[in-house]
Amino acid sequence: MDANACIIHALNLGKVEGTPLHDYYCTSVRCFVTNCPRESISIGTFPKVKDHSNKNITKAVVQLARKRGFGKEYYVMEKLKDIGTSNLARLFSVLVEYPETYTEDQIKEIETFYSSIQKDIGTYTDPNKSSMPEQHDLEFFASAHNLEPEIVHIISDDAHFAGYVDEIAASPYGLRVFPVKDLNRIMIDLKWPMPT
Repeated sequence: MDANACIIHALNLGKVEGTPLHDYYCTSVRCFVTNCPRESISIGTFPKVKDHSNKNITKAVVQLARKRGFGKEYYVMEKLKDIGTSNLARLFSVLVEYPETYTEDQIKEIETFYSSIQKDIGTYTDPNKSSMPEQHDLEFFASAHNLEPEIVHIISDDAHFAGYVDEIAASPYGLRVFPVKDLNRIMIDLKWPMPT
């Protein structure tokens, strides 16, 4: 899982004034994470992803609460931040922590790969998003590639992965991207239990 997917998993913030507050894809990500061990599939992340997620969870909670019209009162926002942080810690307690292994040569090769496939990946929230992944995404990509299985699946909501599903699948890196927005369809295709 990348940091975006981990944060989405954590954005199940309970009820505020009687209304459930959660990210639109939260239930799908949680269901997918729950189903993997049932199917004897290892699911995890890397130490830097955990750091990146912990660094950004508060911002994600605040954005979600404000988008839904909540959190104007200080005590409500503090409670929501605590819930998001606690949810993230619980997620990391069940995920496998994989070692980060990559070389600078591999990072340069991945930059070359992205240069060869670049396209406009501007998103709704950032129309000027660069087609070149940030350093932490390059390290994530290389570390995922270096894991033992022949094919590693990346669960992501990052446009640098989700925007290049076909290109990454066709590459020699042995990676497949499961965009967060497609997890329900993927679970249906796998005949896994669905969120209720």
